[in-house]
Amino acid sequence: MRLTAVTKESICVSFSYDQSIVEQIKRIPGARYRRIEKTWVVPVSEDAYAVLRNFTTDLSLFVSLHEFLRQPVSDTLIGYRWKMKPFLHQQEGTSLLVKSRCFALHDEMGLGKSKTVIDAIGALYDAGDITGVIVVCPLGVIDVWEEQIALHGVTPPTIWTLINYEKVRCLRHRTPLLDKIKTGKVVVVLDEGHRIKSPRTLQTRGCIELGVRAAYRWLLTGTPIAKDVLDLWAQFAFLDKRILGSPSYTAFKHKYAVMGGYCVDHRPVQIIGWKHTDEITKKIARFSRRALKADCLDLPEKLFTTRSVPMTAAQFKHYKEIKTLLVTKTDKTLVMTPNALTKALRLSQITSGHLPETTLDNPKLDMLRTLIEEHEGSYIVYCRFIPELQRILDILPPDTATIHGAIKPTQRTIAERDFQSGVSRGIVLQIATGGIGLTLTQASMVVYMSNTYSWVDRAQSMDRPHRPGLTHPVLYVDVLATTPTGKETIDHGVLKISNAKKNLAEVTLGDIIL
Repeated sequence: MRLTAVTKESICVSFSYDQSIVEQIKRIPGARYRRIEKTWVVPVSEDAYAVLRNFTTDLSLFVSLHEFLRQPVSDTLIGYRWKMKPFLHQQEGTSLLVKSRCFALHDEMGLGKSKTVIDAIGALYDAGDITGVIVVCPLGVIDVWEEQIALHGVTPPTIWTLINYEKVRCLRHRTPLLDKIKTGKVVVVLDEGHRIKSPRTLQTRGCIELGVRAAYRWLLTGTPIAKDVLDLWAQFAFLDKRILGSPSYTAFKHKYAVMGGYCVDHRPVQIIGWKHTDEITKKIARFSRRALKADCLDLPEKLFTTRSVPMTAAQFKHYKEIKTLLVTKTDKTLVMTPNALTKALRLSQITSGHLPETTLDNPKLDMLRTLIEEHEGSYIVYCRFIPELQRILDILPPDTATIHGAIKPTQRTIAERDFQSGVSRGIVLQIATGGIGLTLTQASMVVYMSNTYSWVDRAQSMDRPHRPGLTHPVLYVDVLATTPTGKETIDHGVLKISNAKKNLAEVTLGDIIL
């Protein structure tokens, strides 16, 4: 066997015909035969190495594989001055990132993956290894990144470019990013990287195009597999297709999916199982890390974060009319606000997806689904209004427990018992009635879909998981509506008043309505 060409991406081999060799090469994902040159082309991967090493001692094969598997050794963390001291798992994650041109942080939600990245960027920038950063993330998380960069960053703000996934689909928005990558050493970060899945979507193609040209490629997600094993292909194709050894989605599916069920043209097209999954685990282990809150012993008991969700155009129309005209017309009724307190109430109802006798859009529900999908443990969902609570229950599993002002004391006791015993993974509570007198230590995540003005309600509700018997940290997430352009709304005002430990009588309406 002779190696006729070795590149960063592929190896070309030729040999006298031997059926046994051909059969082995065919088993390498992505292998193809060039009839004119009479050579086989295989991707650089551990699969290719495992086969070809049996037939050649050509050093270029081993050099090519070594260059692929080698993580660039970096001492950029030596002497690096942290702006804020990281937790141990964050420091370890930062070290892994600065040593890896392609890496996936699969840490559980709430463990501060953004700080880990920001510290790694600071270390690489100080060492002169990079000149810019592109972070691709959901629209509702851009403001979180801005806050985290201001809090933890040591680099000039100008090196950062934050863009949402929807814009990456568009060549007009992607072109300036590609130009930035061409003119410098750039890191591309995919936050919530599980959002790239199907290889046919513009979103996946756009992200992979950015990754191919970047100096460093990092992917962050707490849920690398949201549906099935096939979710991994796009994520690791963004990092480097050679990691999985499958140059195409079809090759990956052919190698690891068990096909059966119904047929099209006498060929089974339904996935009925998986094979060689231990092989996948081994391949990605070198290029990924997963940390769990339960394993991070230095975490505080309470972790806080926010998620911003833009209102829909129809929702914002009612919000703007109530805010400026004090009246809005829905399909069923004319809603008027005779005084300032009613105005504040109606604005909060709109951001929660309803008005009297009317159901409105509520994109916060999509964010709630995402949070629950990403979270592995039990959870509490708090909200202010009964119509809002009912819609939340509609999107959650039927065994979800609930407590609100309209249920009997016996039902309240049953709901608490079911949640604590694990019969119900989640419980939905009206904040004014479900925030007192309960022990809900099973929860490791608390989501606030809306808030009251009362600090007492907030403090009491936060303490439901924090009772004797708690053995793990708890993540608190506030889901806040913004205008379609990302400006703050009454949700932010209510939360600020509550956190300032004030009540409605102590503030002016201008403090609340933003």
